[in-house]
Amino acid sequence: MPLPPIQPSGVHTAILRPVQTGQTPGWRPITDTHPPSTNPPIIFEPFPPLSGNQYAVWMILTGGKEWGGCGIFLAFDPGGPYEAIGDAVAGGVQGLSTADFPIGTDPDVTNVLSVTIAQSLAQIVPAAQSDADLGLTLCWLDKEIIAYSQATLTAAFNYNLGTYIRRGLYGTTIADHPAGSFFGRILPATFRSRFPISWIGQTIYLKFPAFNTLTMRQEPLSTAVVYTYTITGVGVSPTGSPTACPVDIALAAGVCCMDWGVLGSPISSTCDWGVLGVGPSSLSVDMGVLGA
Repeated sequence: MPLPPIQPSGVHTAILRPVQTGQTPGWRPITDTHPPSTNPPIIFEPFPPLSGNQYAVWMILTGGKEWGGCGIFLAFDPGGPYEAIGDAVAGGVQGLSTADFPIGTDPDVTNVLSVTIAQSLAQIVPAAQSDADLGLTLCWLDKEIIAYSQATLTAAFNYNLGTYIRRGLYGTTIADHPAGSFFGRILPATFRSRFPISWIGQTIYLKFPAFNTLTMRQEPLSTAVVYTYTITGVGVSPTGSPTACPVDIALAAGVCCMDWGVLGSPISSTCDWGVLGVGPSSLSVDMGVLGA
């Protein structure tokens, strides 16, 4: 009896099935989105209690809608060349104060800090008094570091912080802050970079070309805004003064001896080894008469 014809598997015509027409344009509008430029950055050097007694520069970087982050490029001349030193990603909180924030005590239980963070499209999460005491809600307000407890939303992206605010933290000075003062949260996402002691007094030039939420369409480096910052070295200065203690600088560099100049010449350098972040010490060290 003859066998039926063999039909090899896989050579038949596929069955046509109806396919639903796509209802969205797909990923292309997202991947092709050009992000807004990075907001004017908050750049500062934390004092020793916060820096861990290291030479460091911290940066709070944010952007508007579709801002996914930015590259961070540094140069020693405004014309470059610029070298990449890292990236910042979305998630920061940055804005401006909307009313005067007067000088107060620490803790400040009288004054309310009013801010808008519309430029970063972020939110401020309320906290407890203990969080402020532990420094878990640190903020940078025009050179003063504070920590808030309560945060009340008053309008879209507008908040009142108070009335228990820790002030003048980590060696900073309690001051009056007029409306329009730069405000930013110090978060784990805050960009941190160390630098060598040879950079103290050096002006650096920075660019922050933005990319979108999928880390694509980065702004051309050539069109990014140039920002300047002069390094002071306060991160290892016991009192947080603009000029770091020369002895601390030498010790940090591993130098065991210092040349104080010609014997008999006045010594203009001074060092204060008081308690870090508290203030000048009343103690002194008498090194004897020069040349004796």
